[in-house]
This record gives sequence, structure tokens and C-alpha cells, in this order.
Amino acid sequence: MERARTAQLEGYSEMTLKFVKTLPVEERLWGLTPEELLPVLPVELLRVLPDDYVQSLPPDVQEKIKQRLGR
Repeated sequence: MERARTAQLEGYSEMTLKFVKTLPVEERLWGLTPEELLPVLPVELLRVLPDDYVQSLPPDVQEKIKQRLGR
């Protein structure tokens, strides 16, 4: 309950973003799965993924990647 109220404070999102930007990339990405990372990669990187790799991903991730690539 307390956390929900904290998240509603004015400026909370901006403060959180500033904090996250101070962390090394490895710590920002810690705990994220490939399925969570792949759909948000730059399009240039998505284009070089082999088709057989993309087809091995869960259907919802495949769909997000296809949408980002305009397919």
C-alpha cells in the first residue's frame, strides 16, 4: 500500500529514471529475459537476427518483432 502511494508522488517517475540512468548497463539489464529485451532492441539489430532464432521465440515475442520490422 505504501509503495503505491509513493509511486503517485509528483516527480517520482523522473526521480526513478534519473536513478536508473546512474546504474551500469549490466545492472539495468539484470533479471530481464531475452523475450523481454528483444522487442525493444533497435530495429537495426532486430534485422540481423536469424529467422530460425526468431521462430524459436514465443509467439507473442515473434509478433512484436515482426511489428517492429514492419512485416
